[in-house]
Amino acid sequence: MAVTYGGGASGLFGPLANETVCFGGKQDNCVNQQPIGLIQSQYPNGQFVSRGLEGIIGVAFEFNACNPTCVAPIGDTIAQQYNQPNVLGVCLTPSNGGSVDVGYVNSSRYTGDLLYTPITLQHWYNIELLDILIGQYSIGVDPFMYYTTNDVIGTFVDSGTSILLTSPYAYSQLQATFQSHFCNVDGVCGNNTIFDGCQELSSVSSFPDIQFTFAGMPGQNNFTLAVPPSSYLMKHGPAYCLAIQSVFGVGNVLGDVFMENYYVVFDKQNLRLGFGKQANCF
Repeated sequence: MAVTYGGGASGLFGPLANETVCFGGKQDNCVNQQPIGLIQSQYPNGQFVSRGLEGIIGVAFEFNACNPTCVAPIGDTIAQQYNQPNVLGVCLTPSNGGSVDVGYVNSSRYTGDLLYTPITLQHWYNIELLDILIGQYSIGVDPFMYYTTNDVIGTFVDSGTSILLTSPYAYSQLQATFQSHFCNVDGVCGNNTIFDGCQELSSVSSFPDIQFTFAGMPGQNNFTLAVPPSSYLMKHGPAYCLAIQSVFGVGNVLGDVFMENYYVVFDKQNLRLGFGKQANCF
């Protein structure tokens, strides 16, 4: 097997093996003959060990586990061996880890109704993003730019990405919308802005929400989910850093700063993603 990360910024390879994988230290919470990749070499050297990682569990689609041999992700194995729905409910917190519900939706983790959007591509958890708004103002990017195209991997939700990633064009439009409508907010306009690097700010609460509008399920309404400034402005010492970066080749990657506000249901069974207002992760 061979896996690259960050568009080729790092990678690893090694042999495949089958293993019994158990959760929670209980022998009755195990899956048998689960394919895993053993790290034999990594580039840059020590890239994964230096980060204190002992392993990564991937729960997306088999497409991402074909390098070159296709293997079943562990979520698929769990669903098959335990004869339960192929569903994961993920609840992340900003600083205290989180929880994963395997095979069911935990109604205690969210309030209100779950809002579902279709999975549009069975590679990552790709979904249809229709618009991005700064407060009430659209950044004015055609939804086509958020889709999976010939050289863009589209919009998807990914717990393995800590921040928000968007295309260079969408990022420039996002910055322009901020500076057109919120120039009075400290750190938005001037010589030293949040778009230039981390800044000491007089107030974070004066920043607007960033809102994402998604397509609803067939026959259902579209819906909008907000990411507050307390999430997209990350504290770094006395300063705050904008947790949004411009990256070539993506529509949008909705990482942890998005997910920490919602209970996210990764429903492979019905090819949809669900979002509920987060209540309690533990």
